[in-house]
Amino acid sequence: MDDDERLSAKYPKLSPELYPCKDGSTVPLSDGRVLGYKEYVGKDTDTSSLPVITLFPGIPGTRLFSHPLIDAGNFSGYRFIVLERPGFGLSTAKKGRNIRDWVNDVLEFMDYMKIDKMSVIGYSAGGPYALAVAHAIPHRLNKVALISSISPREAQNVYAGMPWLFKIAWFCTAYAPSIVKYFASRVNRDEMLYDPVRFHRADCDLSPKCDVDVLLNPDVEYMFCASTMEIYSRSQMDTESEEYALWGRDWGFELKEIKAEVSVWQGALDPGTTVPMAEYIAKKIDCPLIVKYGHGHMLYFSMFEQITRWLLVK
Repeated sequence: MDDDERLSAKYPKLSPELYPCKDGSTVPLSDGRVLGYKEYVGKDTDTSSLPVITLFPGIPGTRLFSHPLIDAGNFSGYRFIVLERPGFGLSTAKKGRNIRDWVNDVLEFMDYMKIDKMSVIGYSAGGPYALAVAHAIPHRLNKVALISSISPREAQNVYAGMPWLFKIAWFCTAYAPSIVKYFASRVNRDEMLYDPVRFHRADCDLSPKCDVDVLLNPDVEYMFCASTMEIYSRSQMDTESEEYALWGRDWGFELKEIKAEVSVWQGALDPGTTVPMAEYIAKKIDCPLIVKYGHGHMLYFSMFEQITRWLLVK
């Protein structure tokens, strides 16, 4: 049995014929677009009065990216929703969007779903969007957990501990986004659809061992690959490169003005979103910073239960 056959046997749900995935729902928006999401089913039979936790995922940022506990339905006491940003998965693209535009989409989503207040997890590339809603609509939020979040480009010393390839990528997002878009467009769509596991494992070369151990967990690896296949099967590669460019632009709000209850969670060994980024965000907001030693960018997976417990405490 060759590598491809072994991978197919290990991940039968990663067959290209199953993508784009039909799993999920949409909410209509006032401008004619729709917003894609997935609400995961836990152990509770009656969820009408339960608190809501909504994940703004990183990249690949689709509704298929949750957490192994969530995916298996091994949770209770809250509703868990994953929301897709414009141009990802089921969400209609929005030309010329910025990070702050996300606020109106979230408000319309909450109103349509009859969610008065919710807590938000902003993971990795989802962090800026969690900060945007924390700034604009604190009255509609319970708490916000930022995990391994990207910081604004004006943060100091952000390159500390980064591999040289990450340093170049971060520099280009701020000062040469067209280069980022060019390299993102060079990824072969068919290779991503027919061999997502090999592409995913290539990222391990730049990751610390603590992250590699998480990334190679079959449940985690499947989640990353499924979300990647969802994007590439829908030819949404341009959205991915546009997201990179948005990181380096003015986000449209000041962190120091955020009044929502926020905590920042950071892995000390994270090579991509570094400790100085987390320190900058926490200092500007004047909120708690929890640095976990021995952890990297995959902190979300190892600390998920602790973070959700914090979100649920009143």
